[in-house]
Amino acid sequence: MMKISRLHHRRGRPVCIRNSIIDGDLITTLIFEGKDDVDFYANAAPDEIRRLSNDILDFVGSSTFEPTKFDTLSDADKAKHLGEVAKKGYELFEALIAPDDKDEFINLLRQEAKRDGAVSVRCTAVRVPWEFAYIEPVANPVNPLGFLGQIYLLPRITPPRLPSTGDGSYFRAGATDATPTNARKIDLGVIYDDWRDAKSNRDISSAWFSSQPHLTIRSLPQLTAATSYRDRMFDLLRAFLFLPVDSFLFSCGLWRTPRPNHSIDIRIWERFESRFKDTSSLKLRGHDRLLVFLDVDYAAYHAVSRAKSLAERMHHNGAAVVIAPIGRVDALLSEQLSDHFYRSIMKGKDIGPSLLHARRYVLQQKSNPTALFWTAFGDVWTDVSAQGASA
Repeated sequence: MMKISRLHHRRGRPVCIRNSIIDGDLITTLIFEGKDDVDFYANAAPDEIRRLSNDILDFVGSSTFEPTKFDTLSDADKAKHLGEVAKKGYELFEALIAPDDKDEFINLLRQEAKRDGAVSVRCTAVRVPWEFAYIEPVANPVNPLGFLGQIYLLPRITPPRLPSTGDGSYFRAGATDATPTNARKIDLGVIYDDWRDAKSNRDISSAWFSSQPHLTIRSLPQLTAATSYRDRMFDLLRAFLFLPVDSFLFSCGLWRTPRPNHSIDIRIWERFESRFKDTSSLKLRGHDRLLVFLDVDYAAYHAVSRAKSLAERMHHNGAAVVIAPIGRVDALLSEQLSDHFYRSIMKGKDIGPSLLHARRYVLQQKSNPTALFWTAFGDVWTDVSAQGASA
């Protein structure tokens, strides 16, 4: 069986970025394994950092970056928009880290994280979209690797869940006979928004992964919005989430717009809404080897807000790792990112590198920074191997 070990990193604890407010000052702390923490005092007040953070989220979440519009722009216009994001990201970085401390901050990350992008973010005090922090003076053209989220994965650390008694597999190994791809066999449970046709302009049966020989698709039966059937529909959804699968892909619509101040609701098929208060009863088949991919606007908004989020709730409801966006994501672009992510998983890459490479692919190939919205909850650096769990 393909297995992952929970809450272990093969090099020890990853570097952790933590924000806290002490005597009105925002302090960014780098927490290391086996050495003293290092504090960096912000160059701006906490409220200014909140404003800059929300400014980035609102700008990148605007219609400007929808592929139907963005892809038609000239290369010069694309570069101009990307430059605006880099400028906002650099302003955020300048506000977070004083000028005299920038080199030390960057060098410490480079020394400790090395090549696997092992930097995480602890959710405390002010929530900052660290992925968008641009760490070098803005030049033309913009260097995609100037964004912190193109260098490091930056998942959000949440309190560990209690160990479960489940024995479900994570990813099963491919066939023992030699194949060109050595692809993993993955059993994928898909919760797909059939009502939102603009999502892909194709049915789930014709999506890219339905033709993959190493991927088994199980789709949620279509739900109805009729009030009289609501309890029955939730029974169907709850039963589906208890399937012994390797991964769930939620590809649903946002119920609350624009950017939410608190929690979010989602809609699944024919406007069947799952209100946030309902998520406490949506338990997943609890084990430590389940991946959930939430292709839902603001599903990880907790990364930049004190409010609970759908991603965090799913993590605590049974998923070892939850991948989700911290802002408003365009349907077509997020589909490209999830496609690239699952292709990497099937080719044998681990969860963290697969997400990091998917973000890089979208930004570098499309010049579109929307990919930086995507983050993860849980231990994404754990080894995945046919030999079993290893740390």
